[in-house]
Amino acid sequence: LTHLAKREHQQLTVAVLDIDDFKRINDRFGHDRGDQVLLELVDLIRANTRDSDLLARFGGEEFVLLLPNTAPAEALPVMENIRHRVFSADLLPQGRVTISIGLGGLREQDYDITLAIKEADKWLYQAKGSGKNRVCWGPVADDRGQRTEG
Repeated sequence: LTHLAKREHQQLTVAVLDIDDFKRINDRFGHDRGDQVLLELVDLIRANTRDSDLLARFGGEEFVLLLPNTAPAEALPVMENIRHRVFSADLLPQGRVTISIGLGGLREQDYDITLAIKEADKWLYQAKGSGKNRVCWGPVADDRGQRTEG
């Protein structure tokens, strides 16, 4: 996707999504239920994204979502919708599952996916550090994060 974005001079947004307190879910409900939460989360994300978007498990309870032809500002409401749908879903017998999301974008001058993932990861940690269950994103040039809270 990065080669296509570069060749076509298109935007590409990277979203890093992480289930909040996933260890607590595994400890309280068991690893089988934790695995089921992961599968249901994938289904929920796929149902609320386009066929052209690419979802991959990045490790543990963390996922990366690539959104071609999409600037981070355009991805923000999509990610807010997913965050809200996860919170509203009955994924556990008791309690709610929440996710935190950080966004990053490819820069036209370099189209380096590694930098976009690092940017998204930085904003993910901002989301986690500011209370979880939120989406964070902002320009790399400064450290002001645009946060939307639920």
